[in-house]
Amino acid sequence: MKTSFRALLSLWLIAWVTSGAAAWQAVSTEHLVILLPAGFPQTAAVALQAEETLQQVWELWLPRGVDTPLPRPSPAWNLSPAVIARAWERAGIPPEPAGPSFGLILYQDPEQLWQDADKYGVKGLYLGVSWAPRSLVRELRRRFHQAGIAQDWVAQGLVLAYCPQGECPGLLAHELTHALQDYTLVSIPTEFCPQELDREPRLIIEGMATWTEFALDPEDDFQLLVQGPVAIWLWLGGSPSEVPLFLLYQIGASLFQFLSFRLSPPEMLALFSHPVRGMLGLPEEPFPELFRSLYGESWEAFLRGWEKWLLGTSPPPGAELVYEERRLWLGGRASFLWPLLSEEEREEIWEIRQAIWRGEGSLSALQWADALLRGVWAEPAPALLSALYERLPSLKGWARAISGPEAAARITAISLLKYTDPEHPERFLREYIAAVNAYLVSPAPSPIGVAVP
Repeated sequence: MKTSFRALLSLWLIAWVTSGAAAWQAVSTEHLVILLPAGFPQTAAVALQAEETLQQVWELWLPRGVDTPLPRPSPAWNLSPAVIARAWERAGIPPEPAGPSFGLILYQDPEQLWQDADKYGVKGLYLGVSWAPRSLVRELRRRFHQAGIAQDWVAQGLVLAYCPQGECPGLLAHELTHALQDYTLVSIPTEFCPQELDREPRLIIEGMATWTEFALDPEDDFQLLVQGPVAIWLWLGGSPSEVPLFLLYQIGASLFQFLSFRLSPPEMLALFSHPVRGMLGLPEEPFPELFRSLYGESWEAFLRGWEKWLLGTSPPPGAELVYEERRLWLGGRASFLWPLLSEEEREEIWEIRQAIWRGEGSLSALQWADALLRGVWAEPAPALLSALYERLPSLKGWARAISGPEAAARITAISLLKYTDPEHPERFLREYIAAVNAYLVSPAPSPIGVAVP
């Protein structure tokens, strides 16, 4: 990062405007328009950090950072840029930005993020304007305009992040890596694709984003949070041909870590980005040949080396608890039981998870948090039931991903109780709580003997 960047940025941060109804404020930087709740602390400093994180992500993956020119696919017609620009102008379509241009919404309340995204259990989300649900993108763009952003502002995508104090560089690095993937047209090969990536393409998408978090912050303990838990999973019989959701991000990040021992980040990106291959002057060839020409060995040989590397390391103390906390998915289960938890209980669960991620946790604390979620209860008041009903579609999706189609069918049956047995809401509540605690816990083996579903 250039030393003059902070001084330059402070000159063109614009004043924010608050919309009366939505109570949001907007700040523009060079490549971001950032939406924050009114009264958000240290608005300018938060905007500065977000812009710096974007530039760091681009500098990691592209040779010239945000100034890297990327070749775009040629249009089917042969028209000059001037003709296309005039046609866009007459149609009222704003011109495409010359460089990265994204919207960023920072949340202080996780419930609002989950409601906006209609996806509970997440801390962040990237929405590409070309493929995300149009109604959601339209509603979020309206929020930007209500906060004073011009109608002709063009965003290539939107990042949503829970960042209550504005200090979330790892989360921003992760979601902005998804923005970069969209910007560089990352795609998983559809022909001659390795079966591991064909079955689970998110190994690349999420693995790259998770690896970026650690590449930009060397103080984070990669061995504790990634390498150790993945090694434990392999020791317990795991295989890249069948990746459990609770470790998917970490397994993908470990693949990128091993790949980075030979390839630079732009070369790793080029494996999955046609524009980056063009920029680096690499030939267009099937993935197996492209991988071999860059890496020097076949994909199968790479995987064998990756497994040998991981199995040859000793997981650091605390890695088993990290593995188990993710397998039990305390954070995800808490999000679905959020209306049933007190503020103090939410904070206690969060502190237990943070201690585990620092390598300072204990099995007894983990078991206490797990028992708290399993034993939660409240009177089924209308407001509580309404909040839980809103979670049912997201719960069904997660249950299917973690525990399979039978679990998803069970969630459908539970959702029908509000119609088939409306006089006994306690039955719905009891079965909802049981489903959260059964279907959102991975059936993968536990390294410390905790019971699995």
